[in-house]
Amino acid sequence: MTGRCCTTDGHEQTPAVAVLVYYGQGAILGEPLCRDYVACRASGCDRIGAVYDGDYREPYCQRHAEQFPAGEAPSGPDIVELGSARHAELLADPDTRTA
Repeated sequence: MTGRCCTTDGHEQTPAVAVLVYYGQGAILGEPLCRDYVACRASGCDRIGAVYDGDYREPYCQRHAEQFPAGEAPSGPDIVELGSARHAELLADPDTRTA
């Protein structure tokens, strides 16, 4: 999946940096996404997010996700960087599917 471009409208020529990972009956890797789509939305943060808030459609890095009050933390698919150790684990797992 590395070397691919973002699949979001208007970003098709932008290199992908991450995928969303959905969990249910195993893990499902989503489409490749660019930095603009997965960058943490907290003010002044330039990190790639760790979780994509499904309710508000916004990514947050782990540090900023942990700063939300109890019960209000972002919840949704994980954001996994392409080429990271976690990405390699998911690709190697026979139960992981791609969207």
